[in-house]
Amino acid sequence: MRTCLLALPFLLAGCGGCSKAPESALGYLWGKAGEYPKQTGVLDSQPLNDRLKALLQSRYDQFMENWDVEGPLSPKERTLFATGCVSHFCDEYGSAFHIDREKDELIAVIRAKYKVELFREKEGGLEDLPAELTEWIGKNELSLGDPGTPIEKAASTGAFDWKSWAEAPAEWKEGLKRLKANKKMTVYQQAEQAVGMPCEVRIARYDLDGDGKPGTLLTYSCPFWCGQVGCAFKVYEGGKQINLVDMVDAVQPGDGGVVSSKGVLMKLK
Repeated sequence: MRTCLLALPFLLAGCGGCSKAPESALGYLWGKAGEYPKQTGVLDSQPLNDRLKALLQSRYDQFMENWDVEGPLSPKERTLFATGCVSHFCDEYGSAFHIDREKDELIAVIRAKYKVELFREKEGGLEDLPAELTEWIGKNELSLGDPGTPIEKAASTGAFDWKSWAEAPAEWKEGLKRLKANKKMTVYQQAEQAVGMPCEVRIARYDLDGDGKPGTLLTYSCPFWCGQVGCAFKVYEGGKQINLVDMVDAVQPGDGGVVSSKGVLMKLK
């Protein structure tokens, strides 16, 4: 019996008292399953928000600006993964974060123009990434991000002079009768229909591609065309188009397209 009692302290010391690893400070997020991170304030909660800011530094604003459309938090037993993206441009612009509960590690990624930058709290490179992250990155070019280098936003080339549909010159509207909005109606018919709903329809003219011929821009402000991230913004020029949903008055003309409220240049296609 004496021998067993003497051995007990050594057994306990050998396993560190057999206690569990400390709980991650981010463990509270597992109790928020099904919530939408931006909509419900999870992205602003502590200590997640402080750790994202410390990890991303000058790139934090870009991470958040990418987070428009989002999916719900779907934590697993040990890991949690959440994503957001720019409405209508999810393949090009998005953000995501991954948390390993046991390691207490936060990893953030930013996608812009099909290139993904990865930021991680603990030492490590681009290898041995979690499966959820690898799937999200896909075939995009991957590199380690530099949190000390802010991203440059696209420059504006001017401003739009908007007119209400009722005030717009007849010749501006006439050209819309030759453009197809869909298989059933022209852009002109669609705008007239929107006005009758009623919606606020505004129109502007601007040469975005530099060919000396102005294109036509339309915005539709009504429940049918507006959502959480803004209203419909449509551009028709030289047989090309731009369709996005954004905060309309924050969109500006850019070189070959329009600069969104996020500072992203959307090219005519």
